[in-house]
Amino acid sequence: MVKNITIIGAGPSGLLLALYLLKRDVQYQVSIYERQCHPATSLINKSRTFPLVINERGMRAIAEIPGLKDAVEKISLEIWGSIFHSSSGKERKTTRTIPLISLDRTALTKVFLDTLEQNYNSDRCKIYFDHACTGVDLINKQATFTNSDLNSPITVDYDLIIGADGARSQLRKSFQDLSLFQLEQKYINNSYKSINLSSISSQDFKILEPDKIHTWRIKDGTVVILVPQYDGSVSGVIHFPRNNNQIMNLQNEGEVKHFFEQNFPQVAQFMSTSEMSTFFNRPNGNSLTVRCNPYHYDKFALLIGDAAHAMSPSLGQGCNCALEDVRILNELSNEYADQWGEILPEFTKRRVSDTQAIVKLSNYTLPSVSSLAIEFMIKQRLAKILYKLFPQHFLPPLFDALNDSSIAYKDILQQYQGWVSKVKKSQATFN
Repeated sequence: MVKNITIIGAGPSGLLLALYLLKRDVQYQVSIYERQCHPATSLINKSRTFPLVINERGMRAIAEIPGLKDAVEKISLEIWGSIFHSSSGKERKTTRTIPLISLDRTALTKVFLDTLEQNYNSDRCKIYFDHACTGVDLINKQATFTNSDLNSPITVDYDLIIGADGARSQLRKSFQDLSLFQLEQKYINNSYKSINLSSISSQDFKILEPDKIHTWRIKDGTVVILVPQYDGSVSGVIHFPRNNNQIMNLQNEGEVKHFFEQNFPQVAQFMSTSEMSTFFNRPNGNSLTVRCNPYHYDKFALLIGDAAHAMSPSLGQGCNCALEDVRILNELSNEYADQWGEILPEFTKRRVSDTQAIVKLSNYTLPSVSSLAIEFMIKQRLAKILYKLFPQHFLPPLFDALNDSSIAYKDILQQYQGWVSKVKKSQATFN
């Protein structure tokens, strides 16, 4: 009988999984190993993070833990729509009937950690920070970790190990030695840098419309996305084609200032001199996407979240999809009465096609070519009309469909397959 469960990764999906496991059965003892330091005691590096926007898929998973939804909403900002800002100064607004939830990833992690610590003692749940996984022996059911305070690695035994350890998962690496394990890893064509505006004034915050996601785009495919936060700051990211892009050639803070003033003047007015300097010194980030199959090994190991299906952040589905993994795993635990020999293969069966669909949609839905971007906007307006007139025959517009947990990602891909192929072809030409 499974008793000792090891989770690699103390991000949102790993911590939510621990809460689900501990809630459902007192026999489980959960150990979580995280390579980073405790978020309450370490300086948080925001240079390679994206603002989180949690949709109905993610909130549905969160809501099943008593009190957790309320705790998350207290540190979040409701997002009721989006604004696309054109170079001419015109705005195109879209509204939502159900809000998205905007919050900082670290803040979400702290809420999950606090809930664990308040409800479960160390007899049930142990969390080891600053413990990096260096390998997993699937045959002997042992995992090895290193810690900066230890002179030698430690090896731990497990009954079940679950990898929530991100796109560069060590558990997934151990799967590569298995026969018939399929794996595709590749970097998307765009690089990115985070933008964090903490010095924005309360007046400018209101001018920006804090209940909207804001997007700007220029002809070479560079896109800025800003998301207001609960504390009055604004977090965001700038995506840009990796090849032949002017951001790659910026030499100093003055050139950063000139770049934003020339290309994104509305963004430039919110950036202080220190924030432009910080932006210049941030490294460029590159997103690794992952598709693999199966997600499990026997009845002893499972991959979830980015470890199983890392995707481009363009559609904002990564964290939501990972949290949905946890909810579906819990539903299977109910269905199969905690028999992990049946749960794990069924998880692979139910999730692979759906999650690979959202990886593909995330990578190839939003075009880099301006003419296709206009075509996409027209298609979305048409989709809204068709869904309103014939809801039994058409899906809602893309982002509404993505945010609805009752609509499978694979069904969305089926409707957008022709468009995805068109964007994929254009990206190959563009780059």
